Amino acid sequence: MIGIREIVVQTVRNILAHKLRSFLTMFGIAWGIASVVLMIAIGDGFKVGYREQLKTLGTDIIIIWGGRTTEQVGDQRAGRPVRLTYEDVLAIRQESAISLMLVPLTTLSDLVDTRYLSNIVIVPVNGVPRKRLIGEIRAALARIHNFNPRDERAVRIIDWNEFGAIITNLGLGLKIILAVIGTLTLSIGAVGVMNIMLVSVTERTREIGVLKSLGARRRHILMQFLLEGLALTLAGGAVGFVVAAALAGAIGQLPLLGPIFKDTSGVGDIRLGISYSALVVSSAVLVSVGVIAGMVPAIRAARLDPVEALRSE
Repeated sequence: MIGIREIVVQTVRNILAHKLRSFLTMFGIAWGIASVVLMIAIGDGFKVGYREQLKTLGTDIIIIWGGRTTEQVGDQRAGRPVRLTYEDVLAIRQESAISLMLVPLTTLSDLVDTRYLSNIVIVPVNGVPRKRLIGEIRAALARIHNFNPRDERAVRIIDWNEFGAIITNLGLGLKIILAVIGTLTLSIGAVGVMNIMLVSVTERTREIGVLKSLGARRRHILMQFLLEGLALTLAGGAVGFVVAAALAGAIGQLPLLGPIFKDTSGVGDIRLGISYSALVVSSAVLVSVGVIAGMVPAIRAARLDPVEALRSE
């Protein structure tokens, strides 16, 4: 009767008997799992970096930009630019529930033209519904600049909280895409494991016949080859985790939004780090790949007829 211990010992011996082949197979897996971990780390870093950069701009604000009309109103043609002025600031302040308004004026206002504003930043009063407030702002500006309040392109108004939610979803989508790319890279290594294990089954056909003639059952053969494939996959995966952690530590962080906002603090940069979620996801992918890569050769080995296997040269 063949026990688990004998199966494990035989698995280790078979791997050590073909060191170069095992090393090359594990290298493909290591490269693949390092790609998965780093891709997930980049996705996490993008989401966190973008969120932290947005916090520096404000967490509960509404931003207004001038736009261009898309509808004709009276004798005013469509396509007319809407440029914000300080009069707009006063009108919004009088008609809307806001606690603070900011305009991009500089200390050089006496040297530059400050009649037109690039944007207006509003801090709403707590508890005021954002949709209602945005509607009031758009109506006030429509009355001043003579455009249809339903023309959303005449002025662009963004609720920063909603924008943050969009960025969070964007970060999640990017993380999934990068994880899929990494998994495809890992699948190449899995194909290598499967091919090597199929070659091993062919080379050890006579050995399988001997084991079956000595009383080994199908499940013993199946488990031996499955464990061998899993061992190669998990060993390569462990090396891949170490490589990914080393690369993440060496790279540290990547610029993201800092250059756009002229921020040298590094708050909005992508910080590479191996998170718990990255370890969990990549480990699950690794085990799944190992099982799939080892199962096909293991089933083939288990189904061999012992008489035919003993005749094999």
